[in-house]
Amino acid sequence: MMRLSAAALWRWQVGARALIAIFGGYALSALASARLAAACALVMPRPDAALTGMLLSFVLYAAIIIWTFAASTLRRACSVLLLAGGLLLMTPH
Repeated sequence: MMRLSAAALWRWQVGARALIAIFGGYALSALASARLAAACALVMPRPDAALTGMLLSFVLYAAIIIWTFAASTLRRACSVLLLAGGLLLMTPH
């Protein structure tokens, strides 16, 4: 089995973090946006709730991207995003 050099391993990890940040961050922020809009619809008109959820999703998406690159390991970045997504999926509609 061929062993990767330190530079190749670093490039692979940066590429993997970029993919996780882009696609995982999008999925998590979209899910959080929908859940937040549904929760806000209980106390405000539906169009305002949808707009609130959408605007906060941009902030959340940026925060997820930054955090993914700041996480100590690639495994931790993946597991936290999966855990957060799982928790959001378990919340009632």
